[in-house]
Amino acid sequence: MGKTMILMDGLYDLYGLDGKEQGGLLFLPMLGPQWQGSNKLWRGVRKLWLSSALPGKKMWLGTWTRLVDEVETVILTDYSNTPSVAKLIHGHNPNIRIIVWYHNPVEVTVPIESFDRSYCELWSFDPNDCERYGLAYNPQFYIPSASPGNSDPSIDAFYVGAEKGRGDVLREMKRALSDMGLRCEFDIVGVNAKHMPYADVLSKIAHSKVVVDCLSPWQSGMTLRPLEAMFYSKKLITNQFTIKDMDFYRFQNIYVWGADDPGRLKDFMESPIVDVPETIKRSYGLDGWVERFGGR
Repeated sequence: MGKTMILMDGLYDLYGLDGKEQGGLLFLPMLGPQWQGSNKLWRGVRKLWLSSALPGKKMWLGTWTRLVDEVETVILTDYSNTPSVAKLIHGHNPNIRIIVWYHNPVEVTVPIESFDRSYCELWSFDPNDCERYGLAYNPQFYIPSASPGNSDPSIDAFYVGAEKGRGDVLREMKRALSDMGLRCEFDIVGVNAKHMPYADVLSKIAHSKVVVDCLSPWQSGMTLRPLEAMFYSKKLITNQFTIKDMDFYRFQNIYVWGADDPGRLKDFMESPIVDVPETIKRSYGLDGWVERFGGR
């Protein structure tokens, strides 16, 4: 793919990347630092400005605008400003390959019609969306931090995330695990918990035996939770039935809620985890994710 630039605001912050080139990859925020976390009014003004014919669009954008001529490929994700930024990049240099990767279900994010497929390649982490909208498939990736460690767990089962239509399943999971006498912490943002900084999420994972994952009703693509569990050597409970088709699936490490025998849940919680080969882990890192986009 040649030199590649990846513009992702939320994930840039999540992984604490420094923006330096690593192995031909430049991972940078789309927006300028002064606009990160801006209020609703400024977000609206920015979106209108970027989609208009007004000059001075670069004032809203990050330092990547000075580097874009050095790359052959730009990968963007499904933020509200992405259609305007993709158009800006194509207008500046029509030879740059532009990839838009949906890391959210289409139903809850930027409409497909917002992008011009004559110059934008559209990809998604969600197999159902790929089939429905004719998108190419590339699953989630993860960039592990320094390992959060494997302290003696003070939490048996840990979940964190917004409700997003999965409240009933989460309550069912917590009730069943609690009835087994297990120590559960289910932090449902907006229900019984506030937004948790990612450093705190990693600390909770470090002190947990099992990471709990729960897909929203409209989602078929894998969340980050299975990858966090794999990279940090934790067990996983998930309601994603198709996870058994993934190459990192191990019967000893992953319990599929609603598909596996409820009678084996106790043994699952008590049995040791098994190792996943480093080659498989690498394929779900940043390099493996970029490689899956392949050539033109």
